[in-house]
Amino acid sequence: LILDNADPLSVVQFGMTSFGARNIVMKFMQNFYNTTALIKRFFPSDLAAEFQVLQQQTSLVVSGSSALAFFYQTVFTGSDCDLYVPTYHCDQVVDFVLKARYQPYRLMTSGNIESVFRSSEVSVYFHSNNYALKTITGFHEFMHHTNKDLKVQVILCRENPIDVLLGFHSTVPMNIITHDYAISLYPKATFDLDMNFSKFDNCVPAVVGRNKYTSRGWTLIADSNGRPDANLRDVQRYIGDRYCWMIRLPALAPFTQSFSPILGHSWVLTYPKADAGYVIQYGLLSLLNLTQAICASSTIVEHWQDGMDEWCVIH
Repeated sequence: LILDNADPLSVVQFGMTSFGARNIVMKFMQNFYNTTALIKRFFPSDLAAEFQVLQQQTSLVVSGSSALAFFYQTVFTGSDCDLYVPTYHCDQVVDFVLKARYQPYRLMTSGNIESVFRSSEVSVYFHSNNYALKTITGFHEFMHHTNKDLKVQVILCRENPIDVLLGFHSTVPMNIITHDYAISLYPKATFDLDMNFSKFDNCVPAVVGRNKYTSRGWTLIADSNGRPDANLRDVQRYIGDRYCWMIRLPALAPFTQSFSPILGHSWVLTYPKADAGYVIQYGLLSLLNLTQAICASSTIVEHWQDGMDEWCVIH
């Protein structure tokens, strides 16, 4: 009860006050930060273990508003459940959503994916910006068969979900939930300072997206000098570094691998102009032993040596 309405930062701070408080926080984390809690608004609890296994098998991640709401243990009114998955795993994820009694609502695509919809269902085509064309091949949208307020979007990623995440319009939604971790990439800005750093992107969808988080209470920052300790300007970043906030999720079913491939991605956030927003720099590195290309900063690419792909798999 002590932590039921606490924000994520308050939970962490409380756990640092004493050994007793730490034990309370550990129990709280196990009870509230798990896959069952993650999916409970959109999917039946008895499908939680199956969903977690599906995440592990397909590299499916939950991100955007859905992941942010999970960290806050709240619900954002009108938000959908956003599932990001490599395009070649589309069928498996769609089958799960249909099993949960959702109905296909529409397919939005850049025109180069095959629809899994039946011929009687509607496909809606849209013109994407260059970013979306590079990272997203399209998405399926589903509506619950009895509750029309519940929608699930399956976003199909050309390479990997992190490639899409790093292109988000701002830092607040840069959170991901995998089968084994809940990860926030910019927790100091998001949870401590209530700041949302803006990407160098003034297209309409980006502006609308940023306005959504401004209306939820975050202050939008485009200035490169706005708290470098929070936007981590020009810092070599990777998922799992000391700047991330990571919560280990308990396993609801046995997994076939012991490593988390999500930890291999790296990037640098930098500012081309003083007050126009950031850009995130990285390249895509394809490795023989991995099924997906990883996002790699220039430092990683420059220092790459033979045999490091085996290291990625082992660790």
